[in-house]
Amino acid sequence: MKDTDMHVVNALKTGEFEVLDCYSTGYKAPDSDTIMSGNFDIKDIKKENDSGDFITISYTRNIDTKDKFDFILKPVIDLNKKINYYLFI
Repeated sequence: MKDTDMHVVNALKTGEFEVLDCYSTGYKAPDSDTIMSGNFDIKDIKKENDSGDFITISYTRNIDTKDKFDFILKPVIDLNKKINYYLFI
């Protein structure tokens, strides 16, 4: 997707994983924010669950990173009155 803020999770054969902070400039694999003079803004990366069939990964990011390659997240309140942040394009 062109002109899109992306977080890419790569599962490695070793059982480990990596999370990339990227931005797509065209219809190709996205570039890392840091390669394009932006910042790596993903923090607190954790593997929450590994059942063998799937892995749950969690991480945090500031709502507004001030990075020109990151979109500002907008708050949404769900039915349980929990605030989640989503990116709507």
